Amino acid sequence: MVGCESVRIHGQRAICSDPIIFKEFGVPVRADVQSGRLGPLVGLLTAMIWAKEIGHDFVVTVPGDVPFLPDDLITRMSGAAGYRRPVVLASGDRVHPTIGLWPVALAERLAQNIGFGVTRMLAWCKAVGAIELLYPTDDPGYFLNLNTVEDLERRGGSRMAGVVRG
Repeated sequence: MVGCESVRIHGQRAICSDPIIFKEFGVPVRADVQSGRLGPLVGLLTAMIWAKEIGHDFVVTVPGDVPFLPDDLITRMSGAAGYRRPVVLASGDRVHPTIGLWPVALAERLAQNIGFGVTRMLAWCKAVGAIELLYPTDDPGYFLNLNTVEDLERRGGSRMAGVVRG
């Protein structure tokens, strides 16, 4: 993706505690800072802490089950980064809160909110005044959540040929 300085993988402890799973990608891997099925906010917190440790001001998140992201996504989101608020993607009438640009300065606030029981990504976006960036596209499938090979094939997986089955 254009504008991406480095890639790191993080996820649930059950997945990321086994380094073999992601070894083929050749990128650093870190397990979530809190164990359990706490959702994407804990993953975001993990990424923010990690980014802060290595001197970055922002984190970009994209879910692994949304394979058709546009190349200019980070560039578009970065245009709103000057507001020092999270930027989340919207398309049509839908907000995609797991696709976002996050100031790492919000890590402490996020940790507190998780401690108070906040678990919904969209609710936290609203609480911190996230900017909803409308991504113009004629392709309603750009941001589809695809969880199986069959989902990918129904969508027309030719853009991912060889990645899933090859």
